Amino acid sequence: PIDAVWSILTDYDNLSEHVTNLVQSRLVASPTGGIRLFQEGAQKIVGFDFSASLTMDMEERSSGPTQRQINFKLVESRFFSVFDGTWDVTTM
Repeated sequence: PIDAVWSILTDYDNLSEHVTNLVQSRLVASPTGGIRLFQEGAQKIVGFDFSASLTMDMEERSSGPTQRQINFKLVESRFFSVFDGTWDVTTM
């Protein structure tokens, strides 16, 4: 059900419990009052430990009971210059 998926995706403080390699995910203060999220991920790549962190602004949208969307845009990161995109959740 879309509500169950949506509730996991928008539980930003607990996303690391559901997403492999996500070490931490937590809401941080946003100057606009919107949703601002800090995340840190880690994994082993070709035998080396790699970690990266970033801060994103999130925008949640609903197009009715069968379609929802999360847009994310990079605010700050030492590791990425671009990290923007969209998660679409649709009932099939």
